[in-house]
Amino acid sequence: MDEPLNSLVTDGGALAFTIATANAANDWHAQVTHNIAIVKDETYTICFKARSPGARAIKFGSDNNGKDPGDASSGYGPVFDANWQVDLEAGKWLEYTQVATAQYDLAEARLTFNLAAEVGNVTLDNINVYKGEVVCPKL
Repeated sequence: MDEPLNSLVTDGGALAFTIATANAANDWHAQVTHNIAIVKDETYTICFKARSPGARAIKFGSDNNGKDPGDASSGYGPVFDANWQVDLEAGKWLEYTQVATAQYDLAEARLTFNLAAEVGNVTLDNINVYKGEVVCPKL
């Protein structure tokens, strides 16, 4: 099995959140971040599990952690080739895999999970980032 470059939660640990007030315009007001180092044009595989007692969506992606990636961009712009939405079914664990390509060389990029768009509970588990295109392990 490939070893992850970074792991946020493994071996039975989980992050559980209760979002009491929705903020769809600023869904990052309840955000989980995970630092990663990326190399331009390299492919990465992002793996995680998520669930919620009710159907809802979460968004995840990446940002430059406020660091200038060398192209005069500012703020917290994406560093992978896209950001994504995950639609969770009520009460079911979703095992999610996303392959992404880095747009920059950046030692302090972040994987981001934005949770504030809807009220309710969300649990995240087994968040891993692998270099290359890999099959996520079943944990």
